Amino acid sequence: MERERMRQSSGAIILLVAEEQAVALDVELQLQLFGCHAHWVTTGEEAIELMKKLHPHLLLVDIDPAGAMYGPRAGAIIRERHGIPVLFLTTAAELVTGETGIESDPCSYVLKPCRSRELELAIEMALYRSRMNLLLDEALHQAELKRATLEAIVAGIGVGLCVLDTEFRIFYQNPLHRVITNGDKVGTYCFASIRNRDQPCEECPMKRCFETGRVDTTEREYHNGELLQFLEITTSPITNSRGVIIAGVELVKEITTRKESELALQESEERHRELANYDTLTGLPNRRFFDDRLHQALAQARRFDRQVAILFIDLDHFKPINDRLGHAAGDDLLKKVALRLRDCCPRESETVARIGGDEFIILLPELREQSEATSMAARLIRRFSEKFSIESEELTINLSIGISLYPQDGTDAKILLKHADTALYRAKREGRNTWRRDSQIS
Repeated sequence: MERERMRQSSGAIILLVAEEQAVALDVELQLQLFGCHAHWVTTGEEAIELMKKLHPHLLLVDIDPAGAMYGPRAGAIIRERHGIPVLFLTTAAELVTGETGIESDPCSYVLKPCRSRELELAIEMALYRSRMNLLLDEALHQAELKRATLEAIVAGIGVGLCVLDTEFRIFYQNPLHRVITNGDKVGTYCFASIRNRDQPCEECPMKRCFETGRVDTTEREYHNGELLQFLEITTSPITNSRGVIIAGVELVKEITTRKESELALQESEERHRELANYDTLTGLPNRRFFDDRLHQALAQARRFDRQVAILFIDLDHFKPINDRLGHAAGDDLLKKVALRLRDCCPRESETVARIGGDEFIILLPELREQSEATSMAARLIRRFSEKFSIESEELTINLSIGISLYPQDGTDAKILLKHADTALYRAKREGRNTWRRDSQIS
């Protein structure tokens, strides 16, 4: 213990303030024996001035030194300005008066005449306390720095952060989370204050997190007043040393702009797909879409030994009607023709397409009998005997239809389409408003 105390004071610089030379010499001698370096002045004013050049570890000041400044006053000034420990030299009589202001702290003074053991212990204790206070201040500073740094990180991470207990009660929100959820919700239950419910939502990501103990990420819609927001919510559990879940962290990222961009891109892609695969006037599939469906149907037919029919359709005398009534009326007629064709082919597997001008084509996959194709052609011709109303005028538009069958008329798309086209023109040559099938290619 003795050696430990000597290590505390050894080499310490002590500024001594005392009026009486005898007291000063006695104290200086003892300080030298402790391994300290003493500097003696007689007044508080001198001590304050000397502090500009000297950097002592401790101030040892008489209660009533020479000069106008009282010892405790000088000690207070130096302690405040330089942060060093202060010990006072006093007498029992001075303490009895109660006017020194140091009576309450027995570690802050040494009685005169100074006993070597008491002086050494007092200096050791003062230096020790000073060092511990410095360490404590540094620890507190570091803790405050870490707290402030963490708070700054949490506030500036660009996502809303919320901490909830296992009862779904919010006990922390960062600023962005308060913005996203429209206010301070600390102390409230999230399902009540955010979702306006009386119990946790079944689809609640934090509930899943508590149940599974795993990180969970999901996207949800959230109504912030009248504003609809899209949120990406990531939840993760907080466990104690035994692995028991005691709370959960929720990270909320506002992704409305991203979702709107995704939806816009999706709509754009859908629009491009429609432009690439659908006729802009009638909304029916175009030639490209039809060809793709035809190849699929033939592949299925080969695999499952099925029959496929193609009906090539041309509107009889459409051009004179279009020239007489105008292109707007002609377009209206084409749209109504498309609707009627589609109505005649209600099965999802059947495809009706417009391939250009007044030409349409129908794909009938999965036929059981050849007669199904001719029956469809006959049904179309009957249905088109019904009039169309175009610009207050009742019109009849007839059909010429060419039919080809797989595998009877060919086994690939090109041959089948050529058979159907040849059959169509045969129907037109033979009086129109009829259907024909021709398996002979010239």
